[in-house]
Amino acid sequence: MASKFLEAILNTFQTALPEANDLDKFLEEMIPQIAHYSENLDMEELYLEHPWLEFRDDDYFHESILHFFNPNEEYLNVVNGDVSFGYWRKMNQARKLLIENKTGKLYELAFLDANFFILKTHGDYSSIGKSKYLFLVKEEVGKQLEWRDAIELFHRSYRNGNGNLSYIIFVILAILILIILFT
Repeated sequence: MASKFLEAILNTFQTALPEANDLDKFLEEMIPQIAHYSENLDMEELYLEHPWLEFRDDDYFHESILHFFNPNEEYLNVVNGDVSFGYWRKMNQARKLLIENKTGKLYELAFLDANFFILKTHGDYSSIGKSKYLFLVKEEVGKQLEWRDAIELFHRSYRNGNGNLSYIIFVILAILILIILFT
């Protein structure tokens, strides 16, 4: 009984997953709320030499696409095992990233941490039916996930302010409940 009560109380402090039907809408809702947790592109140890798995919300997207950002600005794009080579370069005080792979594309950093690397395409690609975001999850974290599961994981990682406030509230509530139960 007490555990269900505590669970109900804690659930009131949790931010619900935004209601959206596509990846862009989820990210448009979530990123402004948690952007202050993001690192910048100068934190190269977070993204260099790691395989980043690409997620899309397209039902016909079944490829396995990995992105590697290596030292000396080497970029590798791996689609179902086929590798293409290119270059990457930080720009504009580590807020923009240029990726050259056959053609170049300019991105703005939307979010970066140890498990998520989210880039927003410079300009408005949604008007031509393409995603605004390149949503990358570290391969070891995302390899068994569908795009909605990856969004849920991203949301869970930050929905409670990374846990600090919720932990304090939980401890205070637990102490209050124990006092009430034993007095």
